[in-house]
Order: sequence, then C-alpha cells, then structure tokens
Amino acid sequence: MADRQESAEQLAQGRRLIVTLCYDGGSPSHLETVAPCLEALGLRATFYASSTALLDDPERWRALARDGHEIGLAPLHDWVGDDGVLEAPPEAVAACAEDDAELLRELFGEQPRTIGLPILVGGPPRLRSARSGKIADELPETIRALGCGVRTGLEGSNDPLRVDLGRIRCLPAVEGDSASLVATVEAHRDRPAWLVFAFLGVGSGEDAIDAVEHASFCLWLAENRNALTVLPLRDVCLALASRPSGTAAVGRGRAKRGVVHP
Repeated sequence: MADRQESAEQLAQGRRLIVTLCYDGGSPSHLETVAPCLEALGLRATFYASSTALLDDPERWRALARDGHEIGLAPLHDWVGDDGVLEAPPEAVAACAEDDAELLRELFGEQPRTIGLPILVGGPPRLRSARSGKIADELPETIRALGCGVRTGLEGSNDPLRVDLGRIRCLPAVEGDSASLVATVEAHRDRPAWLVFAFLGVGSGEDAIDAVEHASFCLWLAENRNALTVLPLRDVCLALASRPSGTAAVGRGRAKRGVVHP
C-alpha cells in the first residue's frame, strides 16, 4: 500500500512514466488469455466489456475486479458501427448508458470507474449520428457524470501535467508486435507521459494482437517497473484529479458541456 501511495504521489507530480493497459469489448480472450498473463506478472488493467459479455460470465469478471482490475463503463460499443455511425439518438444511448452503469453497480458495487469510447480501427475516431449525419462530438452530460474519466478513441499520448480527463488519448494496439509497443514506451522515457494502450482481441478475434507478442510486451513492462508505473485508467484518473492545481480536471472548456469523442 505504501508503494502504491508513493506511486500516486509521483503520478500527480508528473514524475513517472505511466502506462495503462485497456481491453475493449469483453472478448473471451480477455478472460482466457489476458487475465492469467496479467496475474502472473502482477499487472493491473482496465477492461471495457459490454453488458452482454459481463452477464455471460459475471463471476469471472467479479474475480478480476477483486484482484484490482478496473471494469469500466463501455456505453457506446454496442451502438457504433465500423464506419463510426452512432446508430441511435444520443438520448437513447444515454438511457442505455445509465442502465449499463446500474449493472456495474450491481455486479461490482459502488466505486469510481472510467468510461471507454469505441476504438475505430482503420479510420478516424469520429461518431456520426445516423439520424442527422452530423458529427456527434458531444453526448449528454448524464453519460459524462457516470465516470471519473473518459478514454476517447483519439490516438496519441497524454501529458499527465496537462491532460483533460474528459478527453484521454489512447494508442490502439491491434495486430502489432511487442517490439513496436516497447519502442513506443521507450520513445517517451525522457519526458512525463501517460500512455494508454487499447487492445481488442488477444490471440483470437478481429484486429487481435498475437498472444505471444502481448505476453512479451507485458513481461517487458513488469521487468521495467523501476522506470515506469502500470495502473488501471481509474487509478491514474483519481491520482491526477487530486492534484491541487486542478489542471487534470474532467472536462474543461468545450469538453465541459458533455462527453466529447474527438
């Protein structure tokens, strides 16, 4: 616990390179392949599983939560097509998001959690309304209020000293290899950075990374914990939100009016 508190203090002051591992969609590979790998290495991650995936095997997801992993809210994953079209009015999505949040409370109890927006592989991370055809950059405030941070689909790294927790960038880790992922981390060692890697399938499924490559990357992270910190998205958001300066607030400027998907 002392090490974790010291780590949070370092995060809040921007003194550590931060890495977060996110797994989107609730693929069976997350339970069968990812969970044992992370457990063996003592790493903790964030999982954005659909309500369907959670209800298919609630006990195993509860076990992940008990082990310190975050089970975050994924309110749009069932509503957005591969082309980025939001297939329902925002108000309907908001109502469904509230139902999903209630399911998470029932399964895992009342606790802070983050929101994960879809990763659109091979295209810009934009949402379009099927009704109007316009870019849906903002979603109802009710969705934003459900989380302590919002991981968007916008690609890039985050500066922990300046990040807006309502617009957290990520690095899609699909069909890649361990060497390229390690190189990405190495390239950020000389400055404060928060790298959020977003995986879909691992070893199986569409846009999956090879299971051996994934395990090799996780092993490298575990072996380099003296130089970096690996934490779930929720833990980083809570640490950064506690900064007295308030620069890492959820929603500033334009983003304050609603959840923003870049």
